[in-house]
Amino acid sequence: MAMWWRRMTSFRTLSAITGYIGVIHLVMTLFKNEDTNRYHLDVITCRPANFQIVSVESKNVSEEKIILLWTAFYRDLYFGLGKFGREPFIERRCEARNCFLTNDRSMLDKASAVVIHNRHHWRQSADRTIFGNRSNANQLFVYVSMESPGYTYLSRALPESCQMMFNVTMTYRLDSDVPIPYGYVAKRSANKSRDDYDVRNESAIERGRLANKTRSVAWLVSHSDTISRRETYVRVMSRFIDIDVYGKRGNQTCKHWRTDRCMAMIAQTYKFYLSFENSICRDYVTEKYYRTLNYDLIPIVYGGANYVALGPPGSYLDVYDFRSPRALARYLRYLAANQSAYLEYFRWKFDYEVVYFDSTAAAVANGFCRLCYLVNTDYRKTYDNICEWWHNGTCGQTIFDTI
Repeated sequence: MAMWWRRMTSFRTLSAITGYIGVIHLVMTLFKNEDTNRYHLDVITCRPANFQIVSVESKNVSEEKIILLWTAFYRDLYFGLGKFGREPFIERRCEARNCFLTNDRSMLDKASAVVIHNRHHWRQSADRTIFGNRSNANQLFVYVSMESPGYTYLSRALPESCQMMFNVTMTYRLDSDVPIPYGYVAKRSANKSRDDYDVRNESAIERGRLANKTRSVAWLVSHSDTISRRETYVRVMSRFIDIDVYGKRGNQTCKHWRTDRCMAMIAQTYKFYLSFENSICRDYVTEKYYRTLNYDLIPIVYGGANYVALGPPGSYLDVYDFRSPRALARYLRYLAANQSAYLEYFRWKFDYEVVYFDSTAAAVANGFCRLCYLVNTDYRKTYDNICEWWHNGTCGQTIFDTI
């Protein structure tokens, strides 16, 4: 075993343990005093959709609970929910539907929860008045992030926000109070036939589109010079195998490169796809992984999450399992030349299905049912220093730093 792999072990083990503890905590919270036969939660995943069916019958849900969006989510005023008012919670069939969504700051004192996106650009002095202006001690201040710690601004822009400010975390991390992952993998329902999925059908796999691909590796990317140095790995690996790069930084063109139409084109032609994250951080797995699993591609992952806990075995390749980019390229050439070995990486689709959100805002919106549930309970927690929780010890070294 290579030395760099052993050096990564402690970080990835910590990630795994933290993720499992977060899931276990959520299951205990959600299913306490409930008939667990009503729910499906696969052990390899965290399914936020389950949060919306938690019983709150013992709570007064006739009283309206205001959820105030103090910032936008990037440029989205609605945090992916599409509208203000009660309708977002009714349309999503949340168990608790008495929440009222607004961005009217005059309702601050009445709000049960105040939602703050940590990527907000704090240019306006009016934005900053929220800090140190907390008149309602029962409010839940909610910290939202879908970007890794290396690409977030709040602690740098407003260091005073770190101390004793937030009560709820709503991020991709599995130990968040409201985890909002970019997607999840779950076992197929027992009443669904395998033959319902043409690509999962044995004959389709052997004779169909999986066996007729003509290119090896594709990568769709918009940013270079990342913290993970993924572009360096690709540059080295490209010496040993052809890699076609699409997007702003690419050597190939795709007219609709920001849409699923481009991914569909790639899946028709290529055998492998580089699902490389821009940061090596705990639980940080984006649509780059989940979206790829949904296509007829083998994702090659590079990130800091515990992928063993996130997906079924035999569904991906991890760069950390290979001594070097050259060794990985050698194995990819082997798979490309051996159809039976290549097809084995799709057998998992008989038993599992993938759900991923088509936008970051959609993933965030999926967590608001859970948030509405929380404001209908006596949930109380305070993070002494949210910046330490978010930044300290949550990101690891790149593969080049560990060799």
